[in-house]
Amino acid sequence: MHQWRQKALAIAWMLVCMAASAVEAQGMQEWQGQTVCGIDHNFDGDYDGEGEIAVCDNGVCPLTAQACITNRVRQVCDPDEQITTCAPDETIEECEPDVVTRQCDPDTTRRECDPDTRRRVCDPDTRRRVCDPDTTRRECDPPTTRQECDPPTTRRECTPQPPREECTPAHWDYICHDEESWRCPLDGRRCQPHAFCHNVDGGEFDQGSRGYACVRLVEEICTRTRIPRQCRNVPQPDVCRTVTVPGQCRTVTVPGACRTVTVPGRCRWETVPGQCRWETVPGQCRTVIVPGPCRDVTVPGACTTRTVPGECVQETIPGECRDEPLPDACPIAGVDQCHMGADGVSRCSDTLCVDTGRTPIEDIQRERHYYVDDGARDASGECLNDIQVFTGRGMDCQRPGLLTLFRNCCKNRGEILRDSSGGVGMATGATVVSALFAGAEAATSALLGGATASGAASAGTAAMAAVAGPAAIGAGVYLLFTELLGFGCDAQDMETAALDGSGMCHFINTYCVARIPFIGCVQKARSYCCFNSKLGRIIHQQGRAQLRAFNEGWGEPKDPICRGFTPAEFQALNFADMDLSEYYDELAAQTEAQMLDAFEEGLEAYISIGRETEG
Repeated sequence: MHQWRQKALAIAWMLVCMAASAVEAQGMQEWQGQTVCGIDHNFDGDYDGEGEIAVCDNGVCPLTAQACITNRVRQVCDPDEQITTCAPDETIEECEPDVVTRQCDPDTTRRECDPDTRRRVCDPDTRRRVCDPDTTRRECDPPTTRQECDPPTTRRECTPQPPREECTPAHWDYICHDEESWRCPLDGRRCQPHAFCHNVDGGEFDQGSRGYACVRLVEEICTRTRIPRQCRNVPQPDVCRTVTVPGQCRTVTVPGACRTVTVPGRCRWETVPGQCRWETVPGQCRTVIVPGPCRDVTVPGACTTRTVPGECVQETIPGECRDEPLPDACPIAGVDQCHMGADGVSRCSDTLCVDTGRTPIEDIQRERHYYVDDGARDASGECLNDIQVFTGRGMDCQRPGLLTLFRNCCKNRGEILRDSSGGVGMATGATVVSALFAGAEAATSALLGGATASGAASAGTAAMAAVAGPAAIGAGVYLLFTELLGFGCDAQDMETAALDGSGMCHFINTYCVARIPFIGCVQKARSYCCFNSKLGRIIHQQGRAQLRAFNEGWGEPKDPICRGFTPAEFQALNFADMDLSEYYDELAAQTEAQMLDAFEEGLEAYISIGRETEG
């Protein structure tokens, strides 16, 4: 025990000396009202990387800004003055030549017709089909045979497996026993059991006194002893398989089907001659045009008077010229305006700047639940609602982005929590999640109250140890809290990172949680379904495929499906088809020495937290 305490004090001193400066979290409120712009440097369609979002300077995006061309001038001249001098106008009369036209009287028309004629007209002959009446007869198909088989049956065959030998390595351990002794309370010297001792200096006692009664003391004496290697045979489950037995088959004769067939009567064609008659055909008529008489007529030409202006001479007087300043020119094609920056330099940019005061940043993250309602219970603690087995919770953590100052709130520190099924000091799986929730809440509250990142991490780790015990946490919990606090990461970010690193979460996908209109996504989060233990995660990943109720899979990242199994669904699971080697190997590796090391590690972290809190 003394050796464990010395190691715990050394770890506590190392954590106290760590330089952990607090950086205040910059959230969405610090960007609202700013004029911002974005450049997708990595061409992933989002603007959540460092250097992809910036605050505009007087409407100019600093990510693509270029200096404008200044001190430009152009020469501006007044228009030239024109003076014109003209001679007097001249009037001239002009006549067209006479025109001779031919005029004719209008034409006349008359109608001329040929004599009528007679002709014999006959209708065309017609043909018709004449048929005898139909007759009927009965026809039957020949009989056929077919093969009929009973359905196949299945039976289960199992093969016993030899036992597997498991050994624990030789190790050193302390074997302790209690040693009893009797001591005098005056000076600590040994005395007889239930005896009395007197003052050494010969002091007097009251009359009738027998001295001081000796005190019984029990001391623990420990000896470091080497424990030899021990082995045992572990029975192995039988290997079973399902065998299909085909059903018996037989040949069945099926009589042919019968039907009444109608035989149509014989048909033939008959020709019917057409009727004839005499018709009168009138003669053709036509209209004949008789042209009228014509004669020549002379028409005199028309005369007009026109004025010919006198000849003019134009004289040009050049205008006065002067230099006029021009606005600054942008070297970027298609950009016309330049703006003066806060440093007095004129710049321009072809990247759009968005005023988040007029178009606020859109928070599209799903509602984050920190507490899962477990339903009502009666006085004895029995559940009054539907019971579910291995229930999960939809959780997420934020990737590097604008709202986290481009820090990774999903940082994975490895397995920093003990699985409830194989760890030391954890009563149930719910204790893991309860402890982690208490630690994340305590760390965030301490940071908001003005504590440093190191102090807030100590408060969170202490809260976890108070709920779950010192053996339930690893040294990575303190480091995880210290790294995530103060960088825009909240309690659920820390909780999700710890559960995922400990193998208790199933990753679904990544989705956008904040975007700026006209720019795009500036913050993404990783969505998970997290469970109370690693075993719960393994059974859900392999058991859902066996149930129709989970055909929809894990749902969408923004709305994951993390419910547990109903008792009927849990009974329907076939554990023989599941690969639980990951869980079995972890339990098999938990030797007695490793469990002792886990307890020492948790105790060291717990003592270091107390030392940090007292300091």
